[in-house]
Amino acid sequence: MTTCPMSLFKEGLMRKPCKPDLYRKLAVGFLHAALPNDITYVVDGGFLLHKVRWHAPSDMCDILPRFVSFLNKLGPVVCVVFDGYGDQPSTKDHEHARRALQCGSVSPTRRIDSSMKQVGRQEPFLANMVNKNGFIQVLMEHLSNAGVPVMQADGDADTLIVQEALQSADRFQSPVAVLAEDTDILALLLHHSKPNEHDVYFVNPKILRNRQRSEGKVIRIRDLQREIGSDACEVILVAHAFGGCDTTSAIYGHGKGAIFNKIVNSVVLMNHCRTLQSADATRDDICSAGVKLMVSVYGGKASSNLGEMRHSAYSVRSLKCRFSPESLPPSQSAAEMHSLRVHWQSVAWRSLGSMLLPPADWGWKLENSRLTPIQIEGDIAPNHVLNVIRCSCTAKCSSLSCSCRKHNLKCVSACTICHGTDCCNASEPLTDSEDDDTDQDNQLSEVNDDAHGEEMPEILWDDELYFQYEECV
Repeated sequence: MTTCPMSLFKEGLMRKPCKPDLYRKLAVGFLHAALPNDITYVVDGGFLLHKVRWHAPSDMCDILPRFVSFLNKLGPVVCVVFDGYGDQPSTKDHEHARRALQCGSVSPTRRIDSSMKQVGRQEPFLANMVNKNGFIQVLMEHLSNAGVPVMQADGDADTLIVQEALQSADRFQSPVAVLAEDTDILALLLHHSKPNEHDVYFVNPKILRNRQRSEGKVIRIRDLQREIGSDACEVILVAHAFGGCDTTSAIYGHGKGAIFNKIVNSVVLMNHCRTLQSADATRDDICSAGVKLMVSVYGGKASSNLGEMRHSAYSVRSLKCRFSPESLPPSQSAAEMHSLRVHWQSVAWRSLGSMLLPPADWGWKLENSRLTPIQIEGDIAPNHVLNVIRCSCTAKCSSLSCSCRKHNLKCVSACTICHGTDCCNASEPLTDSEDDDTDQDNQLSEVNDDAHGEEMPEILWDDELYFQYEECV
């Protein structure tokens, strides 16, 4: 038994997806479009912060001109759009905490201005959210003074980047390229771009493949839309979120490309996706559609039950020498919480940020002034089951200090010390005559009788009960 659904969480954090998995699945054969000469750019500020490099020790007056120089090499820039880092709780809090841990070291909070000396190493400096926000403010002012238009979103910038790109293509009646590395933006462009609008391009400056750095890639959105089809473009936001993004968990052992394939090849699954992205869907509708989609991801039938699939998978895999509990399907409750977060993100993406549902109603909770994903709803097991499992008496379970006896339950095989056999609270306590019996034939007969007696089904039922409620995945 574990305290979190291991197929969706690892060490208390949502599993990190491999976003390029979907990118590679979609974009094979469409990576080398030619950019028109009259192209203008909308630049992802998050990409820009890490693309332009500086080395410690560097002063702010040396760092800021590097960004202007990089943008001037592109050509006409419509706008640079940065993420917003406010004081209010955000669904990105979880991802920010993960990135800080991955960085290894975080610089102390400092006063940020254009005259700052010895900024320090780039990654630890930007891992501090206060420093990062302060640096963005200084950089935005510097870019604006240099004639580069800038914008900052209230939160995540992806939807504002796509909105600005589509509006710019219409406003200037010319093609627009979005300079970014985030697969979220590619999925948003595929969903929101219209065939009758001017061309929009997704420009990814580099791709990491087999640990080798390759040249930048250019995707013409219209060509890719035509290739995967309008139905796939309609549900791609849900497919992307269900396989994991910054606000939803990846699913252990199931890549985003495989999930996308399964969805677009099934009319039923695409209808579940339409439910998940509908702003009018009820909580029950979302949970039902999400659980059915999760069942399909794990190879189940429409009539399959996640609990039964977990039990069946456990029965088979637990016999192997090396058993990975994270490979089991999540429980019903964990799948429902995942589905609620997928719904929240899909609605936000589909409305381009104009409709943000209350996160606390859709799989999140406020904890220590931060939004934290709800792993499962309710306890991982009923209290009487947890108490039985925690029984670790060393005094033969003879008093009410034994949690099993306290709750009027018999000790079972899950008890730590007695294992439900060698104590005063066992299902069939040993008698003096049984203790003194030295006849081997009688002992063998008693063992055979116990194996076929009426108590055995009760013990098996207990074992099934523990698995039914346990949250080991």
